[in-house]
Amino acid sequence: MKKIALCLLCLFMCKIASSQGGKIEFEKLLHDFGNVKQENGTISTDFVFRNTGKSPLKIIDVKTSCGCTASEWTKEEVPAGGSGIIKVTYDAGNRPGEIDKAISVRTDGEPEYVVLRIIGNVLPRPARPEDTFKEVSGNWRFLRKHIDIGKVKHDSVGIAIYQVYNATNQSFEINPNLSVLPSYLKLSTNKRWLAPKDTALLTLEFYPLKKKDWGFLYEQFQLITNDSTEPIKRLSYSVHVVENFHKTSKKEKQPKVELDKKEHNFGNIKQFQDYKAYFTLKNAGEALLLIRKIQTSCGCTVANPQKTQLLPGESTLIEVTFSSGDRLGLQNKPITIITNDPKNPETTLMIYSFVE
Repeated sequence: MKKIALCLLCLFMCKIASSQGGKIEFEKLLHDFGNVKQENGTISTDFVFRNTGKSPLKIIDVKTSCGCTASEWTKEEVPAGGSGIIKVTYDAGNRPGEIDKAISVRTDGEPEYVVLRIIGNVLPRPARPEDTFKEVSGNWRFLRKHIDIGKVKHDSVGIAIYQVYNATNQSFEINPNLSVLPSYLKLSTNKRWLAPKDTALLTLEFYPLKKKDWGFLYEQFQLITNDSTEPIKRLSYSVHVVENFHKTSKKEKQPKVELDKKEHNFGNIKQFQDYKAYFTLKNAGEALLLIRKIQTSCGCTVANPQKTQLLPGESTLIEVTFSSGDRLGLQNKPITIITNDPKNPETTLMIYSFVE
């Protein structure tokens, strides 16, 4: 009975203490920003509160639900009958769309926790040239400084068109003849002068028969301009040269690639060592097989065939050397064999290792 009486007394005393402590009341718990423009950047609102209790009130902490929302609040104690604010700021600059964020307020009074909320809708700003032409070179902006020509048959021409934007208030001359390009590349433009705040089209042509190469190619080239800030624009392109087999009659005898294996695992190996693997390639077809090229993914791998031309029934050994260098851990390296086999012009071998 004494324990029960003691508990009831404690509850009674706590009730008296809470009724005599600080008490927080907000003018609003929700603020609707409505529709706001993204270009306006940060937006804010004040949540005003009063201490309707009989003792001073202090806000211990305010936490927001994400980094896009910040808050400031009255740090000193608020006397009974006094008021304070919690200022909530939202960064709308890079966040178009719906706003719905919670702000948790902790006090030393009643209630201990209060949840505030902001809602609204950020209207996306109109697209600007800077949003589209993101890659910068001096006073020029590009959609991209890497041009992907894609797959091109060896006896045709690869063409890629890309845009450039003048972000300044001065004009620039576009003269492709100033750029020294290899014979297999040709650059042209639809405008001789790039006017202020204007765009131009640049056309890059790739001629595989002049390049005399196969497979995936990646190279850099320079566009020379009269841009005083950065006259040399360093650009790159990639292209995948494949053989045109459409002219080959189905009735004609054809070569055929046959391999004894397509992968080799060196297992656990050491750093700064060379390791060799051997693959046997056979011409299982009825016509001469030509090994056009063997392409590796990095300088750490070298692949050499003993022969590059195989009569029907002939085989050759392909020696693959992997240099571990300072690499560590799992290594997966592809080797691509490019041939004139119309049904299997590109064959990928894989070598694996774990460098300790």
